[in-house]
Amino acid sequence: MIFEILNGETVTNTIVADIEYMLETYTDGNYREIKQPDTAPVDTPKPLPEMVITSVSGGDYSVEDREANIASGSTIKIEAEIHLCGEITSDFDAAIRIPLVSSDRRERVIGASIAGGKVSASWTPLESGVWNIDPVRMNQYLKPDRQLAFSGLRIFVLE
Repeated sequence: MIFEILNGETVTNTIVADIEYMLETYTDGNYREIKQPDTAPVDTPKPLPEMVITSVSGGDYSVEDREANIASGSTIKIEAEIHLCGEITSDFDAAIRIPLVSSDRRERVIGASIAGGKVSASWTPLESGVWNIDPVRMNQYLKPDRQLAFSGLRIFVLE
């Protein structure tokens, strides 16, 4: 607790651990309590809805590695669900843009539709390379209330 102690013209601030000592010593009313600044309440962040891939077609997909292999010129179709606290949320509808960035920094953007918590996106790459979808880039252009947690996806486009 912090008290302001008035000694004539001099004002000093003292941190007092034992309030009983303070009350016994300064019973003449020559003190007053200084309130500690209220600490801002800590907001517990709300969990982001999570985009969970349910299927990838048009190539080989490894769930554990989060990687897909497709041939150049083939179409890859990605299906996913939007989960909130482990359950699909059917009230999440949106059209979003998903940026893909290659290992040599080329960038492409594909569209995805979300209806009733179900996500659908497809892409036909014409160039070989390694392409990544990461949550930071995906959320970069989304409004805060539309941002998603996502574990990412790596797509290997083969010649």
